[in-house]
Amino acid sequence: MSLRAPAFRVLTAGAVPLCVLASAFHAGLIGAVAFQAGLTALLALGSALVLAGGARRGASRRGWLVVGAAVSVGMAGNALGGWQPLGLGTPEWLRAAPAAAAFVLSITGVVLVLAARPTRLPVGAALDGMTGALVAQAIVAGLLVQPVMQDSRTGLDVLTLAFPLAEVLLLGLVAAGVAHGGWRADSWLLALLGLLAIAVGDSAAVAGGLAGELRHGWVADLGWAAGTWLLAVAAWSPEPRAAPEHWVRAPVPTALGAAALAILLAVALAPRTAHLPLVLAAGALALVVARLALTLRANAAMLSAATADASTDALTGLGNRRRLLADLQAALAGATPEAPAAVALFDLNGFKDYNDTFGHPAGDALLAGLASELAGAVEGVGTAYRMGGDEFCVLFRCASGEQAAIAAHAARALSTEVRGFPVTAAHGVVLVPTEARTPGDALRRADLRMYEDKAGTRLGSRRQVAQALVHAIEERDHDLYGHGEHVSELASRVAVALGLSDADVEAVRLAAELHDVGKLAVPDRILEKRGPFDDRERAFMRRHTLVGQRILEGAPALRDVALLVRSSHEHVDGTGYPDGLAGEDVPVGSRIIAVCNAFDAMTRERPHRPAMSREEALAELRRCAGAQFDARVVAALCAVLDAPPRALAA
Repeated sequence: MSLRAPAFRVLTAGAVPLCVLASAFHAGLIGAVAFQAGLTALLALGSALVLAGGARRGASRRGWLVVGAAVSVGMAGNALGGWQPLGLGTPEWLRAAPAAAAFVLSITGVVLVLAARPTRLPVGAALDGMTGALVAQAIVAGLLVQPVMQDSRTGLDVLTLAFPLAEVLLLGLVAAGVAHGGWRADSWLLALLGLLAIAVGDSAAVAGGLAGELRHGWVADLGWAAGTWLLAVAAWSPEPRAAPEHWVRAPVPTALGAAALAILLAVALAPRTAHLPLVLAAGALALVVARLALTLRANAAMLSAATADASTDALTGLGNRRRLLADLQAALAGATPEAPAAVALFDLNGFKDYNDTFGHPAGDALLAGLASELAGAVEGVGTAYRMGGDEFCVLFRCASGEQAAIAAHAARALSTEVRGFPVTAAHGVVLVPTEARTPGDALRRADLRMYEDKAGTRLGSRRQVAQALVHAIEERDHDLYGHGEHVSELASRVAVALGLSDADVEAVRLAAELHDVGKLAVPDRILEKRGPFDDRERAFMRRHTLVGQRILEGAPALRDVALLVRSSHEHVDGTGYPDGLAGEDVPVGSRIIAVCNAFDAMTRERPHRPAMSREEALAELRRCAGAQFDARVVAALCAVLDAPPRALAA
């Protein structure tokens, strides 16, 4: 506080005269009448300064004026009571009425000032303040009020005792405001100290009056004067700054609840029942319960908001990938081949150029606008999501055959032209459970089809890459010439016979054609060796499936094929490589490739061994069915070899 600040000047103007007046009275330099006259003058001046300070404030002006009126009325009541011991008779009701009016005005003023705070007082903080006040009231009632009531004092005596209890309630409300602001040294803390001084003065006056020993110049007089001038200093202090909430949520109500419970136990175990402390402590516990209910509701709201935030894209307001996976899992549980669900993925063409040219704020605005258009386009049909970056997704239910039209309509909603930059959307659609049975598989297939659409053709890019790799394999090892093509033809026919979807049949066809691509990394001396491999050579050769997977994953259009190639040498009994998978853990496409690859290898003429007949090769496959090979796949191969060739779905 600056020495030139108005608040410091007000503090000095009150503290110095009060100290001089009290010192002169106790030194015997002035009598009781002169002291009381001087004290009344100081109280009047302090009350006027509270009103003057309140009149110059901003948002809290109305509240401080009401507080100033309360101080003035309370000062008048104290003045009337203060002259009573000097022999000047004042009716007791006339002394009690100003105190009651002052309390009502004080509560009103504090509520108005609280309402004008830059940071509103939370309901929880107010409840904590009231709980603390009730606990303090229960203590005061047990120590002061209850003994007086039991001594059968007059009704006015008992009414007078209600004033300290009322002031404790006011203190609790103001203390909540101070605590919420972080206990900073501002006008609120000064107001709390002022009200506390007045409450101490009133309590001392009540206790002294009941005991018949009210003395001038001690706690009562000094408490009134100090409290009035502290309120004046608070009224002339700057408005408090806005501050984040500092209220301690858990320990405060817990401690207050424990205190109220302790009071209840003490009253219950006392020889004589003290009704007033019992009621006040019970009221404090009721407020603790209300505070608990409020906290539980707030926690539930925060949890709900956190859950929504965790599943919502902050930029567009659409569901994010987390939300999509949850909804897709639910859709899979309810979808059937007759009533499928569809997943459509979208990737924006041209957005990167626009974003790089005009900056991220413009790009974000465009994404938000397109997201709104997409949500509107699929409203009533499905739900839109943002996967991240410039990728979007739509999950919807449709009749079989309608998915392409709905996805195309959504793609048009994501297409626009801004400042000369055209933006379009490539997309890929997958039906579940017809074409995919897990969320991950559905998204992977949709992403693959979206990539193909982005490249400009549905299957052309995959086949072009695959054809280039096949040529590289055959140039590397002439013994493999035509092998991949023959295995691919057999595997695709078996896949159709086993009822795989068109997308799965295509993946099996390509994986069968490329299952030896990893041999590009095998040295010539191993590939050209005619005798059996040693352990080191065998381990090196077995790595070709892993190498093949890495090669194929370099082409996004072949990522689903790469997994089938990796597992193409697994056995259903778990003795294969590279992962030792068994049974249904081996992808069905890999099981098909393993059988067809073995059949072609046995029936192909090699320099180091003659070819088996078809019947011999099939007999060997049947012998190994259930161990090395899937018995169902072996049976399907036997069936397709006995049937005439037929056109396969592309």
